[in-house]
Amino acid sequence: MQPNFNKKLNLKSICFTNDAEFVDPNPGHSFKAVEQQVFGSSTIPSMSGFVEQALSMSKNLSEIVMKGFRPDSVPIYAALVKKFAVFD
Repeated sequence: MQPNFNKKLNLKSICFTNDAEFVDPNPGHSFKAVEQQVFGSSTIPSMSGFVEQALSMSKNLSEIVMKGFRPDSVPIYAALVKKFAVFD
């Protein structure tokens, strides 16, 4: 897969990985931060702005924000996911 560059910010794509650890600081949770995460630099809600928003907080947060936890690292959540619809 070739990197996808955001023309406005000249960013390469950063893909999801499953090797997350405790994140501090964590991504923004304000309305403006969430709006940027959902819309990115577009008017279409593409969920493409997570890296962009993380970079506005810290240059080292962009790859961290795209990480998730392996099910064995979060067994309570893993059990809930198997039985219920969940969203975070």
